[in-house]
Amino acid sequence: MAYLGKARKKDLRLLAEELNLNVGDNMKISDLSKLITTHPDYDEEFSKNQLTIIIEVRKLREQQEIENRKLREQQEIENRKLREQQEIENRKLREQQEIENRRLREQQEMVLKQQEFEKENQRLDREFQLEKLRSENERLKGLTSTPEAKVSIYELPKVVSKFEMKDGDIVLFLTLFERQAKRVGIEKGH
Repeated sequence: MAYLGKARKKDLRLLAEELNLNVGDNMKISDLSKLITTHPDYDEEFSKNQLTIIIEVRKLREQQEIENRKLREQQEIENRKLREQQEIENRKLREQQEIENRRLREQQEMVLKQQEFEKENQRLDREFQLEKLRSENERLKGLTSTPEAKVSIYELPKVVSKFEMKDGDIVLFLTLFERQAKRVGIEKGH
């Protein structure tokens, strides 16, 4: 009977229900113990074995609940780690994407600046060539406006621009040379 005093209330309640005894909701351990031992069909050995089985089943259930709780906690920890890892990878991907986008924008800006620079150089070169032609034209007009003054052969290089080997056209140069020589009054015989 001392074994009943060591048992938990819910274990005694289950034992009383197994023995088909009417158990009240507000019964205490002493009341349950008295109810079980005063029953006319009470067998101490049988009750002791039944209580042992009830306690073992409860302990197994509690152990299983503890293991299940640990498994759930481990799963939650693993899931959290996976989510954090995924977030880190997503953040890295976004950063790499931003870096790549920034690099592409910078390349596009560099290409646009290079194109603008080349256009500006071409425009300045055209303006320079135009100004050069204007000044040459003005110089030639000044020389041809005085027909009485004959230009010597030695002054011809001052009138005619130099031939440029890099990008010059020899046929064009010679044609211009002939015309300018005629304008300043130099004959073919010289």
